[in-house]
Amino acid sequence: MAKEANGTEQQAPQLELDPRLQEASRLTDEERWSEAFELLQGMESEYPDDPMLMAMLGTVAGEMEARGLAYDYFRKGLAAQPTDPDILVLLGAGLARFDDPEAEGVLRLAALTAPHFAAARYQYGSYLAREGMVELAVSELVAARDLDPEDAAIHRELGLAYWLAGDTQSAAASLEQAA
Repeated sequence: MAKEANGTEQQAPQLELDPRLQEASRLTDEERWSEAFELLQGMESEYPDDPMLMAMLGTVAGEMEARGLAYDYFRKGLAAQPTDPDILVLLGAGLARFDDPEAEGVLRLAALTAPHFAAARYQYGSYLAREGMVELAVSELVAARDLDPEDAAIHRELGLAYWLAGDTQSAAASLEQAA
């Protein structure tokens, strides 16, 4: 909290309550990346250290193929030391796209602090599979599948992890489920 000139406490603005956030989300749903980026970037001066905003800016910048800018936003979001699993998943997945070595720790923290959050287990498992840690990947992806059995992306990643582990029968079953 910041102190105003008269000595009273002033609460910092909350990003979640800003209606521009919903508008930016709508724009991304419509894949209107440059408009969403411009709107989110306009919010940066009001929320300069908000890790959720940095994660969103990084994600949108990545969709616009502004890779360097996207990476900078993900790193800035991580520097704010978020603890919210939703934010950790976004930052970790973003960092993983750039082969940042901190991605593993961020995704692991999300999965450990929110074991009942399918997205955290999915992203961590996907990362582990890409890095060749297939046994652990399968374990995380099975947990994600059990949490959200209808998510085709989880079934697809699990199928690939099974395939990497040499279990072609389970791989085929998961990939069929994904389809």
